[in-house]
Amino acid sequence: MVPRTFRYHGLRYTTSYVTPANAKYLRKDFNDMMKKVTVMQLLIDHGVPMLRGLFEDYKNRLISQNQNMEWFADKANDWANRVFSQCSTEMDLALVTVTAKCKKRLKDIGHNIVDINYVQYAISQSLRGAQIYKLAYRTFRKIRPKLEALVTSQKIIRIKNERRQLLKTRYRQYQQALIPDAWQYQPPENFFREAGAFSNFLNAEYVTRGDISRELTDSLFPGLVEEWTKKRKLEILSLLPEVDTEQPFEKQIQKLDLATSVITCNDCKYMNQEGRVLLGWKNICRHARRTVGGNLNPCSGSEVVEPVAVVAATSLICCAGLDPRTTTIQDMDSRDDRFFCGNCIPDTSNGVTGLKAYKWTECVRFSMYYFGLPTDVTTS
Repeated sequence: MVPRTFRYHGLRYTTSYVTPANAKYLRKDFNDMMKKVTVMQLLIDHGVPMLRGLFEDYKNRLISQNQNMEWFADKANDWANRVFSQCSTEMDLALVTVTAKCKKRLKDIGHNIVDINYVQYAISQSLRGAQIYKLAYRTFRKIRPKLEALVTSQKIIRIKNERRQLLKTRYRQYQQALIPDAWQYQPPENFFREAGAFSNFLNAEYVTRGDISRELTDSLFPGLVEEWTKKRKLEILSLLPEVDTEQPFEKQIQKLDLATSVITCNDCKYMNQEGRVLLGWKNICRHARRTVGGNLNPCSGSEVVEPVAVVAATSLICCAGLDPRTTTIQDMDSRDDRFFCGNCIPDTSNGVTGLKAYKWTECVRFSMYYFGLPTDVTTS
């Protein structure tokens, strides 16, 4: 006698699911109806004559009425869905047509078809938001400033990217003329974005891409590379303690050659072992130019000094009987010492039981991983 219902917060019964449009039944009305049905059922159970038949006829009429209502409701809903679907299709087709007309008019005005096609979806959404489905000249004049702003913005982005790509091409051509050993110590390809020498070309009026000759770029790149290299070395030196900034740059840079000047890449030290121990400018530069596992781009250059690595390197130098204040990376590499970790337990590999022997750089990396320090050394 009540359509599909359920209790809602114990206060009322609703049909199907709760929305403001659905019928709501107050609890007191529902309880009154249930009392009437209960009394009717009790009278039928006590054998009141003719009451059962009357009650069944009443229920059948309600069932028939409910079925008719559902049938008509389904028909009405089907009709409404067809009308809505047809209207939506017609509006979408009208939007596609008016968008194509706007694109043609923008092209006739002088805009690049590449930029127009790129912002086609934004143009369509602008027309939909303005409820423009028929394009008259007056309507286009009203919407034209907004559409031209979208195309112009995309044009600026495209020209910027084309100019940067041209500079990247010129930079690759410049690198190809260098000896192979110098390739890995050059700045990354996007370093020229911060270079003032190309600002006039990059920030010129965004009408066309323009051009910059290879002769001009080849004359500017050496000075820019030298300037970038010096800047990066100073950034690395600023991380190291006890660097006398009053000394000449050539004297300061010798600090990077010390075996205790251990730099760690903060971007990939937890993903890549090679980023944990960076010794010397060439090693640091090579690491910053290559892409490591877990990163889509080369490391951003956020290097730090890990105290554990510095203490480990100092301990190894002392184990070798050298002075940590003057021992260079080349001094340790030329000795080619092997180190054992006194905190490790002997392991069996290929039938041989013992401790693994580390090079001094491997031992520093190992100590960073386990926060331990080597306690014994043998010279090969």
